[in-house]
Amino acid sequence: MLLKTYVLSVFSNLSLIAAHWAVLQALGSALSPGAAIWLVIIGSLSLLVPISINGLGVLESVFVVVLAAYSVSAPVALASALLIRALGVLFCLLGGLISLGQGWHGGEVGRNAPMP
Repeated sequence: MLLKTYVLSVFSNLSLIAAHWAVLQALGSALSPGAAIWLVIIGSLSLLVPISINGLGVLESVFVVVLAAYSVSAPVALASALLIRALGVLFCLLGGLISLGQGWHGGEVGRNAPMP
């Protein structure tokens, strides 16, 4: 069970790094995947600082500062941060809608569902 959880976590983080790198490539930044790794690590750590709700503003500032070290302009860095945030919200909403469709326990929902 622990190995399965670890593999899922590694896959999730690699997907997050790939998404960051793809967004940066789409905005015209010719960065290596290593830059995306640092961006994800530092960005994730910045979300632990309890200064704002859900790290709003903090994560975007970290994107601008970290990507400035890779000679990425501030508008491109901010645009990438906002796109990543929008993608995160979109996927969370999609997951919520899927969960609503399946019910709390993956069973039937509605009038025909058996009472617990």
